[in-house]
Amino acid sequence: MNDDASAATITVGIDLGTLQTKVTLGPTYDHELVRNSHGDHTLPTAITFPGQHRARLIGEDAADVSRADGNTVAMLDRLLVGDKSLNFVFAVPPSYPTCTREALMDAAHAASVSNCAVVDSTEAVTAVYAKKFGDAAAATAGDGGDKKVVLVVEMGHARTSVSLLQLEVNKHTSKVKVLSNTCSSTLGAGIIDICLYHHFLANLPSLSHAQFRTNSRHGQRLLEGCKKLKHLLSMLPEGKITVESIGKNDMDVTLSGNRDLLKQLCEEKVVDELNKLLQSTFEKAGGTEAIGDIAIVELTGGGMRIPMLQDAIHEERKARRQQLLENESAMAQRDVLLLRKDEIRNQIEAHILELRSARHSSKHSSLLPTSEEFTIQLLDGTDDWLFSDLCEEATVEQLEEKWASIQSITQHLCGDFLAAKQADAEQKDREMEAEAKLAAAERDIVMKNKGEANELFSDGNYKFAAARYAKALSHCSKFFDLSPEEEQEVKDVKLSLHINMALAYIKLEKLDNAYQSCNEALKLDETNVKALYRRATVLYQKRKFDEAVKDLKEAEKQAPEDKAVKKLRRLVDQQVARQMSKEKAMAKKMFG
Repeated sequence: MNDDASAATITVGIDLGTLQTKVTLGPTYDHELVRNSHGDHTLPTAITFPGQHRARLIGEDAADVSRADGNTVAMLDRLLVGDKSLNFVFAVPPSYPTCTREALMDAAHAASVSNCAVVDSTEAVTAVYAKKFGDAAAATAGDGGDKKVVLVVEMGHARTSVSLLQLEVNKHTSKVKVLSNTCSSTLGAGIIDICLYHHFLANLPSLSHAQFRTNSRHGQRLLEGCKKLKHLLSMLPEGKITVESIGKNDMDVTLSGNRDLLKQLCEEKVVDELNKLLQSTFEKAGGTEAIGDIAIVELTGGGMRIPMLQDAIHEERKARRQQLLENESAMAQRDVLLLRKDEIRNQIEAHILELRSARHSSKHSSLLPTSEEFTIQLLDGTDDWLFSDLCEEATVEQLEEKWASIQSITQHLCGDFLAAKQADAEQKDREMEAEAKLAAAERDIVMKNKGEANELFSDGNYKFAAARYAKALSHCSKFFDLSPEEEQEVKDVKLSLHINMALAYIKLEKLDNAYQSCNEALKLDETNVKALYRRATVLYQKRKFDEAVKDLKEAEKQAPEDKAVKKLRRLVDQQVARQMSKEKAMAKKMFG
């Protein structure tokens, strides 16, 4: 095979169907469909062998003996290929056994067709899909690449094939591979013709005059009429077809029906069998969890023009999506509980660390008790509990009860200390509010709030630190008529405040607030490494690992040697790998 237009060899594809055969030239001729001697794109798959007074007939001539003209000119000689050598590819259903494929090769040899190969129609569909859509998908893919599952259903007159393909694309290349395939040699659109045939034979009085046989002339005419009615109902909700000379006294017979009748007659023999074929294909690919969402559905073959079959496939796709959503919802609920447990544990741990730090760094440390009840039972005892199996195995309700108990004990033992800190905080609030009334002191107030917030943060008082940062930001909005230099200075201060406030909220386990602060910082400077790192930290704790990776990639681009960014990236990658491993194990447990 060669795609160069100047090459001497081209490829000819031959699709052998039950009723029709299609022939196409390769990419050299833009995959042109070959017309037969009657100008059609398809050729009936039929041959009339020569007799004593009749020449051999093929295609249309063999399908209608009355039109025989003895024309046996090979079709390919009329298609601009001249004397160039040809490669022939025969696409056959996957269900074809080896002996049938060998018989096809023998027939090709007898017809002097050399350089030929027989391939599964699934392989042909995969190659066509990659050629048609792969390059376009790769052109629009991001740096991370993309994977899409494609369902291809092909129903001909006598066979049906269902394939699951996976389209993998990245910024430069694309690849299509077969996940699974199932083929039925007993399911096809021809069954609908038979169902209509028996329905009319049993219900039309005008056909009760004689015993019909499917291989008789009258039987074939009736069957052909049923086929035409099927085609009509593929386009219209109801229809009528007149079949000549098959009724009593050679009267014409009218066949009428609608889509409801078609569904009633074919629900069990066609729709149910198609659903079984779909289920078998999904199971071969590993089931719903392994496949994920089916992004694209491709329907081909004459049978797939029938609305009830299209509806059956789309209903199956809808049901699988619902199942996938239910599984994801259950996992999300479990993740919410785990996050809540982590949040409470972090609150308890931060509270104990704050009390320990206050013994050495707070100006009110003398108000803290020195009793064993405080140092051993509350501080040391809580630390021991945090790292015990009791804490690890505790439910959300048990953790909330523990946290409430610790807060109550702290209030009982450290009431004077907490009251003094609260008084200081209230006094500082009053002082800053008084200073804020003076417009000329606004800038000093902003910086003072920031400094106080930094001090509170250093003392481990994250709640009041966050409040100070917020108050400083509120004063930043009161500056007017600034020069470009002053405006840039205010912008830099606001950026620093948002970043620091995000860290305070992270310490307080208020992840939504922290996320909002990071977003505000990135509005001021979208490439700020600290803001990207803080937001990635929030996303990591919220278990949104894919979004965290995006921020970390941008941070690495701006600061390739930042150790904190590298460390967090390793943690995120570990969680992604662990999550994938759990999903695989769950899928294996559910589907074997």
